[in-house]
Amino acid sequence: MLNRKEEVLHVLKKLKRKRKLDLVFLNLIDIKNGKTYFVCVDEKTLDFIKEKTKSREINRDVLVYKKLILRKELEVLLGLELVKN
Repeated sequence: MLNRKEEVLHVLKKLKRKRKLDLVFLNLIDIKNGKTYFVCVDEKTLDFIKEKTKSREINRDVLVYKKLILRKELEVLLGLELVKN
């Protein structure tokens, strides 16, 4: 996925604009290494995720969280009602 990150970011930005969303991100879990990756479309989203996860490891538009976070845990950790489409 990360080798197609620019394509994914383009689609996420388009989705954010079309649906008039405040935040858009894609989370990927790496079961083998026990990490979660957040692909963030903009600085606002990146800052929000950094604040909520207390994570500081960033690789460009991708924030690395050193624990696995599954969908239901995201709502609690981030304090969000996630849009499920």
